[in-house]
Amino acid sequence: MTELGTERRARARLERRRMILKAALRTFGEIGYERATISDILRQADMTTSTFYNYFPDKDSVFLALVVDAVAPVIEEIDGWSKRPMALPEFVQRVCRICFEQAVRDLTLRKLLARNSHKLRSLVQEPAVREKLASLESNLRGAMERGDVPIVDARLLAASLIGITLEMAMRLLEEDVPDVEAAARFVRSLIVGGVDRVAEDDDGSAGGGMGGESTALTCASF
Repeated sequence: MTELGTERRARARLERRRMILKAALRTFGEIGYERATISDILRQADMTTSTFYNYFPDKDSVFLALVVDAVAPVIEEIDGWSKRPMALPEFVQRVCRICFEQAVRDLTLRKLLARNSHKLRSLVQEPAVREKLASLESNLRGAMERGDVPIVDARLLAASLIGITLEMAMRLLEEDVPDVEAAARFVRSLIVGGVDRVAEDDDGSAGGGMGGESTALTCASF
């Protein structure tokens, strides 16, 4: 096969995968993950069963792929932290803003997330998601070594940041006019103030100051 033919086949595969995901996004958003079947997705995509199984082994893997694709910009921001060092307050607010904007800007995606919140929470145990959690831990450790973040338990901080961000995104989906900036500031204040306090409790000192952000930051800034 020529190089041009190989490229065409690759583009065709990507397009078929995109069509399956688009159909699944609409299906899960309309009737929910639990009620949806692979047959429902295939009807939306106008594809055969054999074509579907060339790309995904089951319904669960399609849902996971949708979520992974949706949070790709967030993961990119996390992985880029080591190349573009910044203090924790800026990092948290940037990550939250990107995450919340992704969640609320597309109506179809909003329906998927809002209708399948229980399934979303269960994805934390998926290997692909746990791998991203490990990546966040690694970036937090690197930031602590650079002095951008006070020394605390990176594993617990990563879990806290992911849990709070997920629950805040779910809350925003319930609002007619979600205030992404206010939500991002709230999470920043909560995380920054909490980390400073933990660092103080751990070493009895002032705890590093978070790159100029005062430990007096509180939820009142929401």
